[in-house]
Amino acid sequence: MKHNFLSYDEESFPNFYSLVAIDHTTETLISIEVSWRKNELYKLRELAEHWIRHDYYMVGFNNIGYDYPLLHAILEDTFIRTASDIYRINDRIIKTPFNERRKNVIPPYKVMVKQIDLFKIHHFDNVNKSTSLKKIEFVMRAKSIEESKYPFGVALPETDQAADETLNYNKSDTLNTKKFFEYSYKQIEFRFMMTEKYNKNFINHNDTKIGKDYFIMALEKAGVNCYDHNRQPRQTHRNGIKLSECIFPYVQFMRPEFQAVYDKIAKTVVHVTKGSLKLSAVLDGFSFDFGLGGIHGSVKGTKFESDDDFIIIDADVTSFYPKLAIVNRVYPEHLTDVFCDVYEDVFQQRASHPKGTVENAAMKLALNGVYGDSNNQYSVFYDSKYTMTVTVNGQLLLCMLAEQLMAIPGLTMIQINTDGMTVKLPRQYQKHYDEVCEWWQKLTLLNLEFIEYKKMIVRDVNSYIAIPFKGKVKFKGAYVHTGAHEAGELDWNKNHSSLIVKKAAVKAILEGVPVDRFIRNHDNIYDFFKVISVGKRDGVQTRYNVMWEGKVIATDKINEHHNRVTRYLVSDIGLKLTKTMPPLRRRTKNVDMIFPLWRSKKDTGCNKNLKVTSLIEYEIARQKGYKTKDGGTYEIGKLRMFEVAKDMLCTVHDKVGSDKASDYDINYDYYIGEAEKLVHAMSTEEE
Repeated sequence: MKHNFLSYDEESFPNFYSLVAIDHTTETLISIEVSWRKNELYKLRELAEHWIRHDYYMVGFNNIGYDYPLLHAILEDTFIRTASDIYRINDRIIKTPFNERRKNVIPPYKVMVKQIDLFKIHHFDNVNKSTSLKKIEFVMRAKSIEESKYPFGVALPETDQAADETLNYNKSDTLNTKKFFEYSYKQIEFRFMMTEKYNKNFINHNDTKIGKDYFIMALEKAGVNCYDHNRQPRQTHRNGIKLSECIFPYVQFMRPEFQAVYDKIAKTVVHVTKGSLKLSAVLDGFSFDFGLGGIHGSVKGTKFESDDDFIIIDADVTSFYPKLAIVNRVYPEHLTDVFCDVYEDVFQQRASHPKGTVENAAMKLALNGVYGDSNNQYSVFYDSKYTMTVTVNGQLLLCMLAEQLMAIPGLTMIQINTDGMTVKLPRQYQKHYDEVCEWWQKLTLLNLEFIEYKKMIVRDVNSYIAIPFKGKVKFKGAYVHTGAHEAGELDWNKNHSSLIVKKAAVKAILEGVPVDRFIRNHDNIYDFFKVISVGKRDGVQTRYNVMWEGKVIATDKINEHHNRVTRYLVSDIGLKLTKTMPPLRRRTKNVDMIFPLWRSKKDTGCNKNLKVTSLIEYEIARQKGYKTKDGGTYEIGKLRMFEVAKDMLCTVHDKVGSDKASDYDINYDYYIGEAEKLVHAMSTEEE
């Protein structure tokens, strides 16, 4: 990519503002300060003109939602002259209600310096994927994970030390943003290529949005209006969905267990899709669990191995939900059946482009993004009947295949999931298996893809290891042991704590390497580190007990308060690591209070009894002399405290010197014990 990039971050206090940036090409570090000791706003505005003139992209983490609106206000309004002026803008942005936060975003046509937001590109603005830069720093194995030494919202002490420490903190965030940009380079490069090829700005789109926007472009090209004249998405809203109208006519069962599920679904009228599909059927001891997200079922704690008599086969439906909609002409009503033609065209076009090309990647995202968005009330694809039709039939059709396969003598159902199933099949019935699959493909007009596994080790439906005869070993759930920092299978927002545990378990399961030996000889300290992350109202502390003449005379004394994102080791020598949370509120908002010294309203000027409905009312009443009738406080109990690693000692390592595990105090027995739990969970039965 031949572009100029500049990573940056800002800090704002009532009496202090700073912006630290680094030019990716020259590695020049830029520092701007507005405080009691200097005012460099003129310099910032001059630099901004340079960035605009030379077509820079400013790279940040949540900069579209916070950093750039603040910077934009500074550049746009020359009456902003002090740190206090800047802080007023900062305060308005920070205090914007969550559901109104879009109001802070600067419209593209007004943006002065182009922005790249890593927070949005990785879809961390989705509440289910959200994470912080500090947790990303843990995953990137940063040498130092820093938080501000001074509370936000309060003026800094007007000293050189406070200003310099805040600038250093600002610098740390900027450098880590640049590092995360480097990890994200391929995703960003892809977005620039998409932008250039289709003449539409995809730069800050997450993958799902790229797919949806590409599909919308294809629909509009085919003459389908996706938006009304006010640029509001066209949608189909329904008062209720009769699932009997959704089920395909060729769906039928022989087994009474599946027929009972069919009958129940057919009698259901859905008004709210969430939680609308929770059913189960047990066939020959195997449980099929139905849900809005798809069907699931699995054996537990069992090993399977192919041999001369049996073969493990996995069958997955190719592009299941897209093809299901295409071949059955299922579409969001407002988009007409042209939707299916466009869907089919995208499917065929993708097949014509080699893997690794921009076109192939864009069309894959388009194919996969539509179904999930059909249940999104803000989307142009919104039609809950489409959602239910696809997911209900997808599950029932897989059950039709499972029903026929389970009739094969000696066949064992291992797993079933959203788009396929895995079985252990007697080799003598391979032809029968193939015939059943061929029958199902002809009936449904869908295609199956097959993988034969040498071995499969299953803990449960979410966690297993599958070893194919050809290709890469498949790890799921608790056994995924490669992190995002090494282009592994764990996403950036997932917990990367103590990867050594998973690595050791996998080595033991696949190669028979003793857990004890692997862990004690492993010398990368970052694989041992764990992380604790808490909310804004919570805290992390190390604590100790006070001893006198061999007796504990005081417990849980605070040794030190730590960052809200804290990196630590479980160690032989250390302290108790705790998480604290505020006391629980009373479950009712109405709290009965009484005035103990009350004689009459004339004497005391108040009523004897009082009912308060908020903490503020409670505090005012308490100052007047009221007490709760039950003798308690407005809050229930004391500060809540939890051990982060129960009955274990810990050492905090927010700053790391050596990378070698041998240089640290580590409680190896703890890590060995955790790894052995993962190993034993896989080894209860053999098939």
